[in-house]
Amino acid sequence: MENIVPVLTAISVLVAVVSVAAGIFYALSRLRAGEPVRLPVRLLLRGYLHTVALVGLVLLALGLSSLLQSAFGATLGKEFSYNPVYIAPRPVVPPEKGMEPVNGEETRQKGLERAFQEGLINGVSLTVVGSIIWGLHLWGRRRIENPEERAGVLSRFYVMLGLALFSLIAIVNLPQALAGTIRYYALEPLDPFQRAHPPGSKLALALVSMPIWLSYLLRAIKSIRSPGEEQ
Repeated sequence: MENIVPVLTAISVLVAVVSVAAGIFYALSRLRAGEPVRLPVRLLLRGYLHTVALVGLVLLALGLSSLLQSAFGATLGKEFSYNPVYIAPRPVVPPEKGMEPVNGEETRQKGLERAFQEGLINGVSLTVVGSIIWGLHLWGRRRIENPEERAGVLSRFYVMLGLALFSLIAIVNLPQALAGTIRYYALEPLDPFQRAHPPGSKLALALVSMPIWLSYLLRAIKSIRSPGEEQ
């Protein structure tokens, strides 16, 4: 996806800010209790595993949404998901001597096909990489954490962080996706060669992020209602 760098940058900044705030809170709570501030290697490793697992889940969600966007393009029309950004559309012009005429519609269709192919490649790549990163670090967490740690403060903190992150993604994209889909079918494009905002990308991201959001929400509710239960 073309927006992966800004998305990952925003996520990294969010995780860093929240992690620093959590570290300050931890240090202050230890000092108020009259205990020395320590950062055990086990705690740091658990924090690393939780953080990178969350980043891997975001990559996986981006990959799945890109694949779903490609599926929308294949079934509902490539214009629903993509703009022909790779080949600039040009109108039909009289040919010069020795040159073939330029067909604007043919050029636009080639651009849409290229955008579809690029989106499919990005979706497969992000899905594979995200699955590996998320799966390995989730496995590592389950290997080193005991039931008490899985129900502890650090695990709950990352549940709340994941809940905030995916609820933000879903809430931001869902209204835009709904409006964009209605606009796509109800209004004619002003530019006959290119639609301003194809709704497929935002709709796919909203649909993929919503189940993850609900999963985190259920885990957060469960951790509050049954604090001693394993997560």
